[in-house]
Amino acid sequence: MKTADICRTLLNILADTDGHPLAEDILQEHLNARLRPVPPKAQFDDAMVILKAEGYIKAMGGDFGAEDAKWHITERGIAKLQS
Repeated sequence: MKTADICRTLLNILADTDGHPLAEDILQEHLNARLRPVPPKAQFDDAMVILKAEGYIKAMGGDFGAEDAKWHITERGIAKLQS
């Protein structure tokens, strides 16, 4: 599966939450439910790195630091979906 497809699906998942952030493990579960074959964890991780680097998603800090951060789509991510 192409990383670009995974990135687009992740953006769609976050856009569907209407601004509510998702924990990374929940985000991966949603991705696994939408895509067949299920992408390997390494591809999910690669897609997350790309989305963060491009500014399409942003972490909201959790109570315990990076381990429980939740992710939401940025305005830039929404614009990417609409392009």
